[in-house]
Amino acid sequence: MTRNWQREKEGLSVDDKHFMIDISTGSRLAAGATKRLIEAYMPVDPVSAEYQRQFLDLIERAPDHFANRHNYELGLPGHFTVQAVVINPQLRSVALMHHAKLGIWVGPGGHIDAGDANAEMGARREAEEEMGLTDLVLMQAAPFDLDVHGFPAKGSQPDHLHYDIRFLFSTTLVELRANHESRAVEWTPLNAYPERVGRWLSNSRLIRGLQSLAG
Repeated sequence: MTRNWQREKEGLSVDDKHFMIDISTGSRLAAGATKRLIEAYMPVDPVSAEYQRQFLDLIERAPDHFANRHNYELGLPGHFTVQAVVINPQLRSVALMHHAKLGIWVGPGGHIDAGDANAEMGARREAEEEMGLTDLVLMQAAPFDLDVHGFPAKGSQPDHLHYDIRFLFSTTLVELRANHESRAVEWTPLNAYPERVGRWLSNSRLIRGLQSLAG
């Protein structure tokens, strides 16, 4: 007999329902280490301070599933993701990809996979998979930015939130390699970055941060 998972989930807590998630296909980052990473971030305005609070609240609410892309099955609003902000100081440029599905210019990033030891490793993996960037130097241990933004429904997954951890890397590599997730990849000059990515709230702190690096 087919079980009615939705009905069974009603009235259950996150702890009660955790067995319903396929954890083999999602990340289970260490809650303590990830909490310390988020706490190390220094908010630059009231919006980023509120985002930091939301990150910490999600870790506390679902310490085993805050990074699992399937956690909507628990009634959670979203999950952690990562983005690699990669600059080439010699080129005075930042690596961007034109996202094939979203149709926007962004840095490499995405879900944290089950094999990622931590969020930084997830960002490094995404940079390699999506743009061929392997020789990356982490420029600061704390996140460069934290952002919470909506992501559209896909298949059985409803509209949900991405709690995005942005890491700042540098590289001397020049060649970029696109994969199936992008229509194009490029080194965008730092002074052209705001217009390339758009001056949305989600990009506002990245724009200010990169402008400070550009001098």
